[in-house]
Amino acid sequence: MTVDPRTPIVQVMARLGRETQLHLDERHRHFKVTDKVILVISLLLIMLACVNVYYVTVLYQDLNGIVDNMDSMYRNLSRVDRDMDLIAQRVQRFD
Repeated sequence: MTVDPRTPIVQVMARLGRETQLHLDERHRHFKVTDKVILVISLLLIMLACVNVYYVTVLYQDLNGIVDNMDSMYRNLSRVDRDMDLIAQRVQRFD
């Protein structure tokens, strides 16, 4: 029995083909997992962005309320200052 000299080469090439296909299948599976991870992280980032927009809106409204209150306090204090000036002038007239 003589061994065909091409047989070992054919076997090596077949083994290389199988290993290459296994490697490609494994890469494809890893790419699917990576794609799913990227999708989940993207969805989480979108949810976080929506929450941040909501918080910025609430903060903006609260800051507008604070500024309005400060303006109201300033107007009231200006009125009190004018009233106190009038009272001080009347007290000076009595003295």
